[in-house]
Amino acid sequence: MPPVPDDSEAVDEEVERRGWAWEDGLVCESFRTAHGHVLCTDVVSPFGCPEARTFLVFGEVYPVDPHDEDMANASWLYGLVDRWQEQPGWSGSRPSTAGACEEVLARAARVVTEHLGAEPERTVLSAESLVAGPP
Repeated sequence: MPPVPDDSEAVDEEVERRGWAWEDGLVCESFRTAHGHVLCTDVVSPFGCPEARTFLVFGEVYPVDPHDEDMANASWLYGLVDRWQEQPGWSGSRPSTAGACEEVLARAARVVTEHLGAEPERTVLSAESLVAGPP
């Protein structure tokens, strides 16, 4: 499709045209598709933008005070994560490990590969310098 400009009015019109909605009560501001899927993206307007990336958001990128023994500020995060995992096709587990996250990502990659019928053309791993948690 032709690119939709990054201004909010054009994006809102495209979201409405598709029957989508804005979802700001989950872990991050997202789109909710007409099928109920949650779509997060790193650009203002992913429509017609081949560089747009969609992504999963893990809890370690949110500010939980490591010096707070009761993790009191985790309560707001857990509520948002709980709402997210109640959505169709989502699940969660707590506490989790880096290995468990890797297993989930590997399973997701297998499902996508099976659906598309082809292996990925490339795999990109994040560097520790670019993320708040493990790569």
